[in-house]
Amino acid sequence: MAFFRTMLRAITGGGGGKRAGRHAAAAQEGRRKAADLWAEARKALHEGREAEAVGLARQAAGIEGRGEQPDSPFGFSASSSATELAALAKVPIADTLPGFDAEQEHLLRVALAFGSMRGDGLDVEARHVEAVLLGAAYDWPDFDRWYREFSQAGRFPAMWKDLEKGPDAAAASELLGTIGRLSFEARMVVTENAVLERRVARSLAEIRERSFLTEEEFARAVPELREACLLKHPTDAADRLLLLDTAALRSALAARDLKRSGRKEELAERLAKSMSEQEIAGLTPAPPNDLALVGQEPQGATREALAYERSKLWLLTHTLSFMGYSERDFEGLRGAGYKIRIRILEADDECPVCRKWAGRSFDPRRVNRSDLPPYHPGCRCDTVADLEDWLAFCGLTDYFGTGAGGRASIMIDHVQGLDAKSSL
Repeated sequence: MAFFRTMLRAITGGGGGKRAGRHAAAAQEGRRKAADLWAEARKALHEGREAEAVGLARQAAGIEGRGEQPDSPFGFSASSSATELAALAKVPIADTLPGFDAEQEHLLRVALAFGSMRGDGLDVEARHVEAVLLGAAYDWPDFDRWYREFSQAGRFPAMWKDLEKGPDAAAASELLGTIGRLSFEARMVVTENAVLERRVARSLAEIRERSFLTEEEFARAVPELREACLLKHPTDAADRLLLLDTAALRSALAARDLKRSGRKEELAERLAKSMSEQEIAGLTPAPPNDLALVGQEPQGATREALAYERSKLWLLTHTLSFMGYSERDFEGLRGAGYKIRIRILEADDECPVCRKWAGRSFDPRRVNRSDLPPYHPGCRCDTVADLEDWLAFCGLTDYFGTGAGGRASIMIDHVQGLDAKSSL
């Protein structure tokens, strides 16, 4: 039997454990290659090499198993990416955020373009936008104006969730000031690792992969983050406890009759005080040689004020992205060779501002851009192409039936949820 087991291990490559180890190593290498390609794609966008950026993004998406899948929101399409980049270039950022200098506007366009090219939704785009604007001084007059109007109306649209009540503006001023003084690359580390409201233990290699920075950019960012107390490396034994999940920490505290409530970082600190370094080493998994702590864990009013500012930037991301999508589709319909009208469909949250536009129709060859959504920050109004005249000309009206108001309509795209891309 021992002989047959030996032969089986030789045939299968040394057993399941070794195979699993090889698969894990291959997956890790794939993630590293994809991260490097995304970093180069972002850098190419920043330097104006858009065609090269699209090519690099195609390679990265292929490694991640999200290659050319035009029908999937998580796929990658070189043609649609190029179209969306061109549309975003026409978004009037200077009108939306007056007072921006040229470098800030360029960084913001790159952030939106890179997030759109990755195709992972608004949350990803918002993290890129945070890397540009979080802690920076900027004016958004439309936000202030609409905030007053919605407050007076006593009703905020769905996309303004968590923005109805402003926090103590001074509460997060110190933390936001610290972040605002960082370089763009250092802020990318903080925002892309999702550690603005928590502190985590990760290897430096993984931190860089999540940051979409080249090795040179990351090397410049690390000293800044250390000085700002947003990154700690090397770590001590107690820091390794953050590698455990919350349930494991509470279990270890219960075994020592210690208090089990509180934030994860508090649990780790409490447990570290009751254990020797040898005990910690026995409880925690073997850490990578480059283990580091990244982020902070603000509390109370500081946490609320930070969350408010991030929600505001999420709303800004949605607004600018929606403007890009609308510009892309609007230009496409203006070139239509047949007569077509655009009909406005109001979102299902019954926004008091958008209600007056619902059901109206426009000829895209004559309509003004201001007549089409978005009508305010966070607008979710949708549009459909109204093909009544075209269908009548082709004799297809009876086949397709009639839509609302006696018009034959074909739905091109309809907003589904908060993170949908609206299309004409």
